[in-house]
Amino acid sequence: MSSKHQTIKGNPIFRNKVGLLNLAEELGNVSKACKVISLSRDSFYQCKSAVEEGGIQALFDKNRRQPNLKNRVDEVTDKAVSDFAIEFPGMFAKVCQFCKTKGAFTSESAHFKLVYCACQKITEKWAKPLSNWALTISQLSVYFEGRLK
Repeated sequence: MSSKHQTIKGNPIFRNKVGLLNLAEELGNVSKACKVISLSRDSFYQCKSAVEEGGIQALFDKNRRQPNLKNRVDEVTDKAVSDFAIEFPGMFAKVCQFCKTKGAFTSESAHFKLVYCACQKITEKWAKPLSNWALTISQLSVYFEGRLK
């Protein structure tokens, strides 16, 4: 079985495309080859034109999804967030949890406002007195007799 198209192992989609080209060449009939492999003739002609334009490497699947640059932040902001996460891991986890429940952001400033609100809510809890603190102090004073004042 001699063929001018090579196959590369490891990529099943790539092998199917090359297999289609090889089978069509071997049978001499594009329609029969497409029926055997269960692909449309349109797929065959797309593969064939890709090989003619860019060689066999053009058959590899390319990621057609374009990155959404509107959702990216600049490096300075990214570094600031990373530093914040390293310095205050507990606070960062709470801010992330708060932001996840609020949905999508329309702008970068909206995100900063939400982070600010999250920080305000988190620090409110720090100012509240501890529950049962009087009971705790009395039990600690019994246990550490004379050490607590």
